[in-house]
Amino acid sequence: MPFRTVKTSYSIGGSRVPAREISREFSQKLVDELTQSRRFNVVDREYICEYFKEKNLILSGDMPLQEQIRLGQVLGVDYMLVGTISNIELERIAYQVKTIDKSGYKNKAKFIADYRIIVMPNRQVKWSDSVIMTLGTEALRRLSESDDPEIIQHALLEEGARRIAYKALANIYPIRISSVQPDGSLIFNQGGKTVFEGELFDIFSVGENVIDPYSKEALGAVETWVATARIYRTLAKMSYAKVIKGEINNIHPNDICRRVPAGKEEKPNKKKESKMKVPW
Repeated sequence: MPFRTVKTSYSIGGSRVPAREISREFSQKLVDELTQSRRFNVVDREYICEYFKEKNLILSGDMPLQEQIRLGQVLGVDYMLVGTISNIELERIAYQVKTIDKSGYKNKAKFIADYRIIVMPNRQVKWSDSVIMTLGTEALRRLSESDDPEIIQHALLEEGARRIAYKALANIYPIRISSVQPDGSLIFNQGGKTVFEGELFDIFSVGENVIDPYSKEALGAVETWVATARIYRTLAKMSYAKVIKGEINNIHPNDICRRVPAGKEEKPNKKKESKMKVPW
């Protein structure tokens, strides 16, 4: 669903950008990220007015009967992604170094969004989290490779959408090991825009299911760390990785892969269990 906003406009490099424009662009980038994962059929709810206009045209009697029958094939949804953009801003700060007669601008950007993934049949909140980014000039340059405010805006929204998509995938469709090759390579069952060369993943074996003693709800499966691997090749539907920590003999097809956050690349405790939930 289109993300809500708390302001009517946001300051991007000294200009005011309408909140409606920010929300629409962010929603589109979320659609791109989730579609690229090849794990979701994304149902559009943004252009609902256009949909009803077309529906009324089909039902007007001017369309063949088989076109009218196809209206009964409209998809319902299993999950709904909703949220609010609290803030997005880009501040350009002028500076001058008199000793070397140099001047220019430093950029500082913020992006804050809260979101929920709701299970539609029972309205259960599957996952709730926030994306909070504060980026300086160098980080923004790595993200957008440009100082143009409009391009930085696009890059900020894309990065925010990517982080939400990563969390959604990790909780609903975590990356898994498809195959362990004779040469020691691991094949992950995901590629495309969602996996990048050089990324690190912790690999967990999947144990018994855990049941909540009160609600009798399945909380997920026990996950035990077995190795860490680095991606060295990505394709449209899969990616290749090499083990850098742990024993490859402990890795098996269907093991779960969790992305290692930047700055947290130390060797994990083999007895530590993942806090992420797997819904089966």
